[in-house]
Amino acid sequence: MQTKWAQITDLDLSQVGALNLGDDGFSSFIALERLNLTNAQLSGLKPQFFPNDSKLEMLDASWNDLQSLRAVNFQRLTQLRVANFSQNNLKFV
Repeated sequence: MQTKWAQITDLDLSQVGALNLGDDGFSSFIALERLNLTNAQLSGLKPQFFPNDSKLEMLDASWNDLQSLRAVNFQRLTQLRVANFSQNNLKFV
């Protein structure tokens, strides 16, 4: 069963502050192609935040509190072409 979020292709949650993605994050957003999470105070990204076979092409997670980026975090993002992680405190990539 598809949710009301299934048709959204562009989502801008920049500047929301202290964004809580819960356990599933954006997994219901199966058509999502562009996601802006700039300055959302994110501390991490988990694989389950995105749907299997994600259509996400652009991810902007700049100006957050990310400290590491691991390949496992992107295993579902096979269509990802542009990613911005600038202005994070990355210690491990």
